[in-house]
Amino acid sequence: MKKYPLFAVLLFASILGASECALTVHFIRPDSTPASGTYVRFIDPSGQELFAGTVDFVFRMCDFGFGEHLLKVGENSCYPTTISRIRYFPGRPILLRVSVQQCTGVNRVVMGCDVYLRIHNQEGEGIPGAQVAFYDRNMAADEFGRIMLGLPRRSVTEITVAAPNYLKNRLSITCEQSRNVEEAVVLTRVRMLPH
Repeated sequence: MKKYPLFAVLLFASILGASECALTVHFIRPDSTPASGTYVRFIDPSGQELFAGTVDFVFRMCDFGFGEHLLKVGENSCYPTTISRIRYFPGRPILLRVSVQQCTGVNRVVMGCDVYLRIHNQEGEGIPGAQVAFYDRNMAADEFGRIMLGLPRRSVTEITVAAPNYLKNRLSITCEQSRNVEEAVVLTRVRMLPH
């Protein structure tokens, strides 16, 4: 029979006997206030869900098995977060703070198509201020050459994209039902003739 020093046995027994939660996760908003109504899933190494549900402010999993576990936060929201490699060792509780982001932009029911255009040159650089014309509207892209358009359902829309020193580009977007459309639009530089 193997002999262990008494203090080592007592130390290990006290670690195992401590009433600590293996994992505690605090959910906060970007302004550092507690976040309520956060959907959480805690998954073991085999893929089995040990917990799935909505929690307010704090999630605790006080006992779970060996191996690396996974915590999925806010899968039903705009910016879900996954924390992997969660492994508990007795005497070393895990304490995490997760920032829960709110959805940005306008919350609305899409009655047509949201069209996201990324306008760039042949080198892949965004073209700031590129002009986008459709129907009787003219809009300008942002400083990175991006623009978001709303098009009606059951429509075919001809769009012209132009910028100084570039050839115009025309594209046609079909919106049969509500959906998101992403298009990369490449503009070609106008070649200057020598004098």
